[in-house]
Amino acid sequence: ATHFPAKFAPHISLSINGFVTETIVFFYICLNLFFRNLWLALAFSAVRFSVHGINRSDIHLFLRFFSLNA
Repeated sequence: ATHFPAKFAPHISLSINGFVTETIVFFYICLNLFFRNLWLALAFSAVRFSVHGINRSDIHLFLRFFSLNA
């Protein structure tokens, strides 16, 4: 009876290690995709905001004024 667990212990620990590794890899991929999408969303909103800001800002009026006087 004491010899029975020793036979199966390495297999159980190996499967646990494999599961932990797969879980870590899975979470790493999920985090990687999440941060990449977050970065894309932030960059996209920043571009939209800057374009929106330029359309309303004094730079636009200055460029129009400069082109009229040139």
